Amino acid sequence: MKRSKTLILLTLLLIACNMAQAQQESFTIELSEPGEVGSLKVDVTDNPIKVVGENRRDVEIVIIDRKNKNRNPSFFFDFLENRNRIYITDRGRAKGIALEIKVPKEFELGIETTFGDEIDISSVSGNIEVNAHEGNITIAGGNGSAVLHTNNGDINATYNALSEKYPSYLSSIHGNVRLVLPTGYGASVIIDSFNKKVDSDFKLELDYSQGRRSYDEGVARKINGGGPRVVLKNFYGRIEIREN
Repeated sequence: MKRSKTLILLTLLLIACNMAQAQQESFTIELSEPGEVGSLKVDVTDNPIKVVGENRRDVEIVIIDRKNKNRNPSFFFDFLENRNRIYITDRGRAKGIALEIKVPKEFELGIETTFGDEIDISSVSGNIEVNAHEGNITIAGGNGSAVLHTNNGDINATYNALSEKYPSYLSSIHGNVRLVLPTGYGASVIIDSFNKKVDSDFKLELDYSQGRRSYDEGVARKINGGGPRVVLKNFYGRIEIREN
C-alpha cells in the first residue's frame, strides 16, 4: 500500500512537471540583416513584458503562462519579421501570459500594453517608446532617448546616457516619476509637477536659455551645466531625479 501511494505521488509529480513545461514556449527569430540595428514593436492588451539586451544577432521570445492552464500560450500572439523589424501583436486578451524577449543590445523599442502590470527593460542601447496605460515602467542601463508614459503606474528609469539628438519625455498621471543619472552627468530638464512634489540629488539651476514659452509647460532647469533635453511630468505623484 505504501509503495502504491509512492508511485501515485511520483506520477502526479511527473504530470505536474510536464504541465509546467507545457506552459512555457520559446521561439528564436532570425534577423534579415544580422549585425544591423533593428527594432521591436509590441502591441498587446493584457501582458507583462520583459525585454533584455544581450550580445546576440537574433531575437528570442519566451511566452510564459502564469495561470497554469492547459492551453497553448503562443496561440494568442502573432509574430512578424521584416527587414530587421519585429512585430508582436495579440489576438485578444491573453490574461496571465507574460512575454520575455531577448534582443541585441543596439535595438529600437516600441512597446504598448493596456492592462499589463509591468514593463521591464534592461541593457538596451537605442530609442525606447513605452505606453503602459495601467502598469509600471522600469528601465535599467538605458542609452538613448526615452518616451515613457503610464496613467496609473510608476516610472523608474536608470540611464547611462540620454540621446543628444532626440529629447526624452517621462510622464505619469497617478504614479511617481523617477530618473536616475550618473554622477556628474549634465542634462537640461523641464519639470512639470501639478502638486509640486519634486526631489533631486542634483543641484537644479534655472535654465533661461530654454525658456518656459518654448515648451509651454513646467520650469526649465540645468543639471551640471545642461545637456540632453528631458521632460519630467506628473499630476498626483512625485518627481525624483537621483544620482547613481
